[in-house]
Amino acid sequence: MIRNVYSRVVFAILFVATAAFSAFDPCRFNVGVDLKQASTKKCGYLSCTKDVTSLDIPSSPDFVAEYVGVNYASPTQLLACGASSAQEGLFLKWAKQLNSTPLWYTYIIAGDMKFTQGLDPQKSDCNQGGSKTICTEWGAYFSAHRADIINNYKSYAEFAASNFGTDAKMIWALEPDFYQYASGQNGNSRPISFNDASKLISDIIDAIKSAMPNAQIAMDISAWAPDNWFTSMPLDKIDYFHASGGTSQPGSNIQSANPLSWSHLYSLTRKPMIADDGYGVGGGATSINQNWFNTGNVQSRMNDGVIGIMEASPSSSLTSSITSLHALKVSGTCAAAKFTLSVTAGNGGSVSVNPTGTSFDAGATVKLKATPQAGYKFTGWTGGVTGTKDTITVVMNANMTITAGFATLPKYNLTINQSTGGTISANPAGSSFDSGTSVKLTATAQSGFSLSSWTSGVTGTKDTATLVMNSNKTVSATFTPSIAVLARSGNLFKVDLRGNQLSVALDRQGLVEFSFVSLDGKSIQRLGSIDMQGQEQIFGLGNRPVGLQYLRMRGEGWERIVPMAAFAR
Repeated sequence: MIRNVYSRVVFAILFVATAAFSAFDPCRFNVGVDLKQASTKKCGYLSCTKDVTSLDIPSSPDFVAEYVGVNYASPTQLLACGASSAQEGLFLKWAKQLNSTPLWYTYIIAGDMKFTQGLDPQKSDCNQGGSKTICTEWGAYFSAHRADIINNYKSYAEFAASNFGTDAKMIWALEPDFYQYASGQNGNSRPISFNDASKLISDIIDAIKSAMPNAQIAMDISAWAPDNWFTSMPLDKIDYFHASGGTSQPGSNIQSANPLSWSHLYSLTRKPMIADDGYGVGGGATSINQNWFNTGNVQSRMNDGVIGIMEASPSSSLTSSITSLHALKVSGTCAAAKFTLSVTAGNGGSVSVNPTGTSFDAGATVKLKATPQAGYKFTGWTGGVTGTKDTITVVMNANMTITAGFATLPKYNLTINQSTGGTISANPAGSSFDSGTSVKLTATAQSGFSLSSWTSGVTGTKDTATLVMNSNKTVSATFTPSIAVLARSGNLFKVDLRGNQLSVALDRQGLVEFSFVSLDGKSIQRLGSIDMQGQEQIFGLGNRPVGLQYLRMRGEGWERIVPMAAFAR
């Protein structure tokens, strides 16, 4: 839905005390100055003087203008020239000094087309009637250079942001030949559709706002275009319509040769309009139409939705007249466009909005962050935006309804099989976990045992391990005796198994036979017979037995069995 910039389109003359005004204000009448024309009038071209105070212009203009895209073969040349040397950089510096809103009339497409298609820079505009113009060459250019158009605009916007400010409300008055590109006029044999033109304009605006999110966008008024040209535009991204041919009339019709009226265009688009005056064919300056400085006449145009005039070359003598025009205020409630933001979180999560609120100025940036509840995951945004990143920034150029989606996380089971000689604990504790949960396992050996290995999906011999629950898992561990002690009838047996080395000490003397015996008694591995005299006996186990084993010690008139748990397989 397109929100009306004004709650009431009713204007009245409200005279107030004279004061110094600067910066574009849509709640009163604004007067702008073309600084290139003013500089040219003084000494020949824009950068022929570095001192803006030396120009013969009215004091405190609300906005200042320059045509861009025609001075360089590409944005790369502009950036290489640098802000201190480029005319565009000087212009933005002057706008700061004057405390005025800068307005760029963009010929970025036209300028690039003239360069890439080899056109005469001075004689190839659509209305100059040559055999090769930007209209006749449009089809071939657009099919090969659409991506370049977007990138060029982005480069110019980055240049403006670095030299005037990322958050500045600079006005971008887009290409005056857009309608010609989408019609069969002036020799254009391959026009694009209105829908394709609208998409191109929308992409250009997005490119500008990627570098200058608070930029204001104006669309050219082609007074001979049909109504559906204007209504097909991406009006939710456009702030104003502007005249750029230099012949906009202070009467009810925008141009004397065409029937489109100011009031009718406003009724179609609900966008305020900026007129221009004092330009001839090719952008040269002509005389001022004094009716644009007649307060009664300007009041009538304000009633039609006109909020400003760009003069090609007004002198300082017009300062008092401009002060009178500043006194023309919009009656009733006047405010910058505001848009509503409705954010909904689906089941299983929440969304934070920063800054908080539901109504925001046009161009404001709002940060949204989706946070899932325990057991849920964020799945993506729907409505006014798309994507799956949990944090996004939206630019308020229209009313927006946005929903954050969440889904239940799958759960996976963890089975821990405890074994002889120790225990396994899990942190967090439990047997069922959300997908992606990290579970820390700790193996704790009992006295006389040590961890030999993990099994079932966990590797290594460290006593801690971490599992990521992305499937059902079963875990166990093997513990081996490090010291086995068995005391019976006052006789002490000490057995120490470390790796492949077995040491035995006992309080018996005499010949003792040592053997490993399997659980079923069918397998016997003799280690040897030793004459024990109270010393410790060490056996090297080159081939360790497999499975549960007993150590059998047999002497004259006695026998002892020591369980050795399970040897690793």
